[in-house]
Amino acid sequence: NLALKGFRAAPFTVRRRLAKRAFESESQRLVDAYDIRGVRPGLPIRMLSGGNLQKALIAREVTQKPKVLIARSPTRGLDVAATNAVRGLLLSERERGAGVLLISEDLDELFAVADRLIVLYEGRIVGEFPVDGVDTATLGLLMAGHQPEDAK
Repeated sequence: NLALKGFRAAPFTVRRRLAKRAFESESQRLVDAYDIRGVRPGLPIRMLSGGNLQKALIAREVTQKPKVLIARSPTRGLDVAATNAVRGLLLSERERGAGVLLISEDLDELFAVADRLIVLYEGRIVGEFPVDGVDTATLGLLMAGHQPEDAK
């Protein structure tokens, strides 16, 4: 499952046939590089724990070196260690130069990963801030459809 994104290109396809060893080798490389635990040959990706599944999905996507990575609530329901690992992967992509669009209701996650915040309410942009130029109270009000002045 990990290597499936590029299955039509070499080294995964030889003379129009899938190269099983190349898939296994690439999968093991990703498992090691992204610290994906609980994996064994032939195990369907859906059988991984939540954190390891998230790491596997992100690993599969980032190996394609996307220009833009879109992640919606990538750490929801994960334990602290898995959350930190997933956030680290997102930050690595940002450092690589990829655009990372993080969609989340988790303000801690947004402040940990983002450098700019855009708040949407009912399909409209109601606020845009550098991450160090806004507080959680203001964001919370905007997310609920209120203006910051409403708190006064």
